[in-house]
Amino acid sequence: MNTATNENQQGNNKLLRILQANLCHSDPAHLHLLNDKAEEEWDILVIQEPHTTYFKSIRTLNGFRQVYPDNELRRCKKARLAIWVNSAISTNSWKALDIPSSVDITAIQFEGDHGVLTLFNIYNSCTDNKTEHALDRYIEAHKNKLYGPGKNVLWCGNFNRHHPLWDDDADDCLFMTTAMDASSRLIQLLAKWDMTMLLPNGIPTLQHWVTNKYSRPDNVFGTKDLGDLVIKCSTLPERRPVKTDHIPIAIILDISTTPAPTSPIRNF
Repeated sequence: MNTATNENQQGNNKLLRILQANLCHSDPAHLHLLNDKAEEEWDILVIQEPHTTYFKSIRTLNGFRQVYPDNELRRCKKARLAIWVNSAISTNSWKALDIPSSVDITAIQFEGDHGVLTLFNIYNSCTDNKTEHALDRYIEAHKNKLYGPGKNVLWCGNFNRHHPLWDDDADDCLFMTTAMDASSRLIQLLAKWDMTMLLPNGIPTLQHWVTNKYSRPDNVFGTKDLGDLVIKCSTLPERRPVKTDHIPIAIILDISTTPAPTSPIRNF
């Protein structure tokens, strides 16, 4: 990505800059992202539906460290998400979390002066709620490490759920009975873990290929205290990669990052 925002000009390690992008398993979309200078603009890339090569690997952008679902699970099922963390961030300040029960959840946890921030990348299927159950089980088992004073949680992902709380409430065709039943389960999960919606209501995140109509399958949720640290949470329609119908989301948090140590090199 070659256009810096005003927020980025405040210093690379003063803010946590997150880009969420769904690539629709598209090779051109994946290559589009790989060929942008994302390492200069973003600290974390939260990717859903990346392109998988013939050898079942996911190409990672130069300058980033990859976090994928459990290797054993990936042998049986194609991964539908990834987190890429900028190599300029010290690995002593973050760690990948092991989510053993799902190939559709990845997570990392940051620790620093801001406290603890846990970021979940979530792909929720249109046809079942297995990912929601897996997420709930994991948080229930580790809630003391995720919740408490000085701790915040961020959920980014493709939730594949439609509801007037986030979609255009005039688009009645999205709110059929089955869709409302599915979204109600997600809303109950949000209420259970005290999550609020950080991406404002009514901002679409997808433009349908055939109809050109907009909807909101992608979303961003966070704990209430995290809302006070949000500088920006909005879509970037002008930055949508080719061959994907999803619109990227930029999340800028008032959280400093720890830079990785650098070794001096000779100036030949």
